[in-house]
Amino acid sequence: MRRSVLEGYTSLGFLAGQTQRIALAAAVTGVTYRYPGVLAKIVTTLDVLSGGRSVLGIGAAWYEREHVALGVPYLSVATRFEMLEETLQICRQMWSDDNGPYRASTTNLPRRCACPRPFSGRGRRS
Repeated sequence: MRRSVLEGYTSLGFLAGQTQRIALAAAVTGVTYRYPGVLAKIVTTLDVLSGGRSVLGIGAAWYEREHVALGVPYLSVATRFEMLEETLQICRQMWSDDNGPYRASTTNLPRRCACPRPFSGRGRRS
């Protein structure tokens, strides 16, 4: 039996518009599928539009077959864990008051650009 799997954040955006109370999260977002700043912006947008209901579940990605099928490079375990650490650092910085640059081995950002901050970063989450 073939199973269809929808793209997670598109699906969560739809659910945000159809519900009012459920938390919105992808079980695990593999860091290899989106640039760190883009992922932070996606989660921020979902959080703001849903009134503070988004939750970021994140991991180093593991499913080689999916990477190949989508044309996403399947990197070494060490590289994926390095990307995970950098993505977490970038999200923390983008969701803070620190507007400064971020520089690391795989990512360089000249300044934070995830304005507005997510509700959870502003202490408004219920």
